[in-house]
Amino acid sequence: MSNKAILFVDDESMILETLKEQLKRLFGRKYIYEAASNADEAWEVLEDLLAEEVEVLI
Repeated sequence: MSNKAILFVDDESMILETLKEQLKRLFGRKYIYEAASNADEAWEVLEDLLAEEVEVLI
């Protein structure tokens, strides 16, 4: 499992799914891909990733 993650935030679920699909196709298992539909959800995901010592790319 990778120790680097990409977190993307958007309120449109179709955009989130498309981004996730495209990035997985481009980078494969090199990263963990996380999505959030709002800022509060993004902070929760970010806190979880950091607690697991996963580097989040900005």
